Amino acid sequence: MLDLAYDHRVKHYMLAPEDVKKPDFVRSMRIAKLRELVRPPINLLSAERARLVTESYKETEGLPVEIRRAKAADKILSEMTIYLMEGSLIVGNSAPTPMGGKLFPELGIDWIEAELDTISTRAQDPYYASEKVKAELREHVIPYWRGKTVNDVAHGYLPPEIADEEFKLWVWGLIKNAMGTGHLAFDFEKLFRFGLGGLKKVAQEKLAALDYQDPEAIKKQVFYRAIIIAMDAGIKWARRYAAYARELAQQEKDPQRKQELEMIASNCEWVPENSPRTFWEGVQAVWFLCLLPNISGAGSGIEFGRMDQYLYPLYKKDIEEGRITKEFAQDILECFWCIDNCDAYLAFDKDVASRYAYFPMAISIPTVGGQTPDGRDASNELSHMMLDAEMNVQLAAPEFSARIHEKMPDEYLHHVAEVIRLGTGKPKIFADEGWYDRALKMGYTIEEARNYIGAFCAESSTVGDTYWVPENGIVFGGGARLIELTMNHGKSLMTGEQLGLDVGDVTKFSTFDEFMAAFKKEVDFVINKIEPTRQAIHLAHAEVAPNPFTSAFMNDCLERGLDWEKGGARHYRYGAFNMGFTCAGNSLAAIKKLVYDDKVVTMEELVNACRTNFEGKRGEEIRQLCLNAPKWGNDDDYVDALIREAVLIDLDAHQPFTNPFSKTPSTITFDILTSHLPFGSVVGATPDGRKNGDPLNEGGVSPYQGTDSEGPTAVLKSIAKLPWDDPRVYGGVLNIKFSRNALAGEDNLTRFMALLRTWCDLHGQEVQFNCIDHETLRDAQEHPDQHRNLLIRVAGYSSYFVELDRVVQDDIITRTVNEAV
Repeated sequence: MLDLAYDHRVKHYMLAPEDVKKPDFVRSMRIAKLRELVRPPINLLSAERARLVTESYKETEGLPVEIRRAKAADKILSEMTIYLMEGSLIVGNSAPTPMGGKLFPELGIDWIEAELDTISTRAQDPYYASEKVKAELREHVIPYWRGKTVNDVAHGYLPPEIADEEFKLWVWGLIKNAMGTGHLAFDFEKLFRFGLGGLKKVAQEKLAALDYQDPEAIKKQVFYRAIIIAMDAGIKWARRYAAYARELAQQEKDPQRKQELEMIASNCEWVPENSPRTFWEGVQAVWFLCLLPNISGAGSGIEFGRMDQYLYPLYKKDIEEGRITKEFAQDILECFWCIDNCDAYLAFDKDVASRYAYFPMAISIPTVGGQTPDGRDASNELSHMMLDAEMNVQLAAPEFSARIHEKMPDEYLHHVAEVIRLGTGKPKIFADEGWYDRALKMGYTIEEARNYIGAFCAESSTVGDTYWVPENGIVFGGGARLIELTMNHGKSLMTGEQLGLDVGDVTKFSTFDEFMAAFKKEVDFVINKIEPTRQAIHLAHAEVAPNPFTSAFMNDCLERGLDWEKGGARHYRYGAFNMGFTCAGNSLAAIKKLVYDDKVVTMEELVNACRTNFEGKRGEEIRQLCLNAPKWGNDDDYVDALIREAVLIDLDAHQPFTNPFSKTPSTITFDILTSHLPFGSVVGATPDGRKNGDPLNEGGVSPYQGTDSEGPTAVLKSIAKLPWDDPRVYGGVLNIKFSRNALAGEDNLTRFMALLRTWCDLHGQEVQFNCIDHETLRDAQEHPDQHRNLLIRVAGYSSYFVELDRVVQDDIITRTVNEAV
């Protein structure tokens, strides 16, 4: 059986044949075994990385932070546990065990100390922590990092009155204490030309050419030295796998596996130091290059980018020269799909885990399809093989994106639709036309714009040159909180605390325009008030946690001699996440309709109904009126126009604020994964009919759960009315759910393809689909052991339904199920 001991130096994970059952959709026992190995029965918390980075920092006191980060990466990569899995053709791991919880104490240790005794038993994303791990962290790691972490430095930058309102008015996101910055796709074509060895040489040449009469040269030489150390560290790390694979090959009795292990060793001796020569080397290089920033600095959202484009020349050459068969190339891809599931997860604190339930955060999202820089359809044989890999593997990670456009062939769209019909929630769909409208206004050339990826949850990001980090300074309660504060003199209904601006007595307003003006004042006040939190977290990451691997892999950092945290990347997008604006827009529609247009309720009655949580006969009567007011997602201009107006008010409020290094203005994505549940819990009743503590709308721009009644086309038409061409918008998650019968059969699939083409015609942004019925989900709640492999679209990602907290499961069940396309 699978050995889960956490502290072995090297391991070879294997399963006995009797421990594996091959699902019908899986092509081979190789992949069937890997699917089991990458999903262990429990996830183990490890102290290994935390110990190694701490030891390194003790050895490098007094050195520049860039050098300390590079030397820490070298120590971690040189001494960390490495392992190989039975049958896998791709190697590389970031934790000592599959799906193991690695820790980054340089980011924050308060939560680690507070939750060590509860992380094994918490409701969402538990990690088993042995007594040995706990002791090592408490005795050797936590004491060293007190006062030195990103979290500490960020809080140190904050005015006390703002710091005191954390978890009241605002929250930080993932980059507070558990992960580094990310949301990027490396320029793999560039990396394939150079390899780590070539990038090291570039850094050496830049270092040698520095003119120290330039006052910036002293900083640049530190940067280049750090890059050289890091590149050497990555090369040595890959060679460790080569040596271990050769050791296993000498012991292997099976001739085919022996040959595979020898080839794995050869691959790891060549890449990532050098340019890959074969398809197999190329896939291995991609995996290594994505792991490195994650291991060294918790770089999140390291995207695989357009794999079907940059790997295709290697695949085509191998096929033409008879070096590989299509079947074996498919094996390589499917091993890659499996191995990603081992390292796509990070250990978060309880609060973040509740907002990002079982989220494959770290390494994910290949993108297929789209267009070439000159505007031709980009789908190719490898695009279809990657879609097949998703069909044949069906694990939560990697997340997966498919680009669609007006010129795409039916064959490609049909294949995409077939994968969606499986019900795993993948791939998510990005429409090219909507992105191009915005990208050109953002300053990208059309050639750059056409080379974008579907990044992370809902963002469109160009390859190799864009910094965009959104998880910071989030309004706790989102758009619904802003409505609540507007209506209640800036006070929280749940606690009575004064959090926002007293914009006056709304019961005295005689027109809806007066209310909207007050709402705008409230939004401006709150965004202005919490802006220092966003500045602080950016400054803290630049000061404490630069990442030499990320900087080496992103365009222009080497040219500028500047870390990507400090302004080195070509394009900067100063990002923010927003949540709950569907609730805000629906509330505005109810106020306008009921109070000012139809005059069936006075503003005083509506305010009192919300303050009393719609209690009593009149309260319930008013709530029914609120619930029956126009709702977003039904192609109703009455409410759709108000949500658009609310979004523009929010964009305007963020616009004056810029990244502290690049001075680029804010961009907004509407989504914070499963945050609509904890965010809703702090917001009182709202005029859309929500009660105290009820969830906000799921998905950033999705209709409120169960309120879209006019079918999926109406949903698309509503969402398309948002200002997707505004350069201040960076994305928004839209979830749509179909029953399994709705997409069954060729006729229904054809109608679904037409729906996807409609999304292109509407110049939409991102959309993703669940294909499941309520009965299956309820049965999975009652009999989880029978539904262990049930994948479901949660938010901007897919996950295993039975491993979600019951609150998240119930919320997914409440979403509207469309019985027809």
